[in-house]
Amino acid sequence: MNEDSIPATALATLRWFQSDRPPLALALVNGESDRLASDLQSALGARSDGLLIRCCTGLAGLERAETALRVAEARMGIADGATPVVASMADTARAVLALQKPLIASPRLVGFTWDRAGLRTSLGCADPSPLLDQARLQLLFAAAAAGVPALEWRTGASGNADEARSLGFAGHIG
Repeated sequence: MNEDSIPATALATLRWFQSDRPPLALALVNGESDRLASDLQSALGARSDGLLIRCCTGLAGLERAETALRVAEARMGIADGATPVVASMADTARAVLALQKPLIASPRLVGFTWDRAGLRTSLGCADPSPLLDQARLQLLFAAAAAGVPALEWRTGASGNADEARSLGFAGHIG
């Protein structure tokens, strides 16, 4: 699926492994879209608790999304920094390599996740693959270094919550 074809109103749900934390409905936005500013503004109008910004590539991707989100919040009369964000940081090979550089988290950042299916497509590899496992572990290291939770993104019935929890993931998105 072309990432630009994701409707801004598509929603995913973040469920924390800690039972005392309520789930969050997240509107999906493509962080590499040429229409990022308007997509963010549309997503802010959706009935969601925050945003899941896909295809963030390293610090530059986070900064681009943060800047565009500040503008969108201002245009909609939303307080600066009020919108919680989950950043999908390992959706492509380029993004996985960018995880090796230190990432600085903004206060609005709820956590880092990754899109296993998107990365598999980007790499052209089978699933399971040691390449995907390595990217998953790199995401855990990057999240810990940035001081934010790592979140497993499960599609369909894939993924094992107990395994994800034992590795250090704080929740899952599905």
